[in-house]
This record gives sequence, structure tokens and C-alpha cells, in this order.
Amino acid sequence: MRVRHAAILTILAMAEGGCGADADQRVSMALTHMAASAPDGSEIRLGPLTGFAWTSFVAFGPYTTRAQVDEALGFAWPGFDKFGLEASDRFTLLVFVRADTVVHIEEHGRCRPDFAPDALGRRVSQESAVFTLQKVSDCNVLHLRSAV
Repeated sequence: MRVRHAAILTILAMAEGGCGADADQRVSMALTHMAASAPDGSEIRLGPLTGFAWTSFVAFGPYTTRAQVDEALGFAWPGFDKFGLEASDRFTLLVFVRADTVVHIEEHGRCRPDFAPDALGRRVSQESAVFTLQKVSDCNVLHLRSAV
């Protein structure tokens, strides 16, 4: 059931973002749909929500600095500067990596859902990019699940 639910939402998100500027927001859109419809405590795996090759993932929260990003990624990423995250609390930056190269980036709006502090700034493998949804009245939250 969980896999079927994720597959349906992935297709929905890709269909909505299939063309134009929103095409690059497919993961954020899928997370938004899942958080709205899934029950509290649901498991959300990032792997099925993507349509591109990646090996690890990091979510960077508001006010994250370039030094924190480079440390979490394990390499210098010049592209970080164009997002203005160091001075913004509007979004979380979703960064997908393959072979120490950033391959996909999305700005994910706050509370759509938010990423808990335990899920921010940690580079995790695709297999470990598993989150537990906590339904909260004012802002749903994704917690990084323990290593799988």
C-alpha cells in the first residue's frame, strides 16, 4: 500500500511539473502532496519520488551558510551562492548528489512539510533518505528515520 501510494503521488507530481518552471520542483511537489494526504507516522522514502539518478541527499534549512553546506556535502559547491539561503527563511534547499557532484536542486517551501533539525545538514544515502511524517496542526514535519 505504501509503495503504491508513493508511486501514485510520484506520477501526480511529475504530471503537474512535467513542463515549464515547475518541472524542477517534482520532489517538493510530491512531498507536499504526501504530507497533506498521509497519516501521522507515515514513512516517506525520497527514492521513489525522484526521476533522476542520485546517490545521496542533503536538506539545508534556512540561514545555512556556505561553510556548513560545503562541510555537509564533503566538497565545495559554488552553485550554493545563487540561492541566497544564508539570509532567507522562506525555504529549505533540497540537494541531490551523485559522485560528489550536485545533480538536482529544489527550493522546498516551509511547512510543505518542514524538515526537522535531525534531518537538516546531514548527507544521507538514497537508501537512508527515509523520513517519518509528524502531523502537527501548524506545520507538518519530516524526521530522518534511523539508518535502514
